[in-house]
Amino acid sequence: MDQDFYLLDSTLETSYQHLILDSFKGCYRITAVDRSLNESDFSNTSCIDNCPQFNLPNAFSPNGDGFNDTFTPLYNTGRSDLGFENSNCPRFILAVSFKVFDRTGKEVFDLQFEKEPSIFIHWDGKNNAGSPLAAGVYFYVSEVTFDVLPGGQQKKTYKGWIQLLK
Repeated sequence: MDQDFYLLDSTLETSYQHLILDSFKGCYRITAVDRSLNESDFSNTSCIDNCPQFNLPNAFSPNGDGFNDTFTPLYNTGRSDLGFENSNCPRFILAVSFKVFDRTGKEVFDLQFEKEPSIFIHWDGKNNAGSPLAAGVYFYVSEVTFDVLPGGQQKKTYKGWIQLLK
């Protein structure tokens, strides 16, 4: 719909790159104006979606040595040329739920009980009561809500095993 579009920018150049973005998500169309200020019809609409990433590790060691002490999505704090963190980072995410179960199926951790739940999870290997869990293998279920265009896959469920090392 025409009312869903707004003027993003204009240029006298024959090419244009929109660099100031928090998100790729959106639909675009262009027009051209000649020297006499005659404007063309709009081009076909082109829609581009965000490319969300959410990768979880399969082991961590909450032993206080400063390495892999929390279970958190894999990410790198380096920046790309476009201003986004690199492709291996949890980006374009609106919400995360995360639960951990022991081998018997008993829930031992739920992100909602954290004081400050975060999409980065930062689980320290303790149960909901704050007690450290024993080293071993645990099962997790995480539901992630992505910031994508309507009609895209907005929610995705991740399931897997975590090896908690000491």
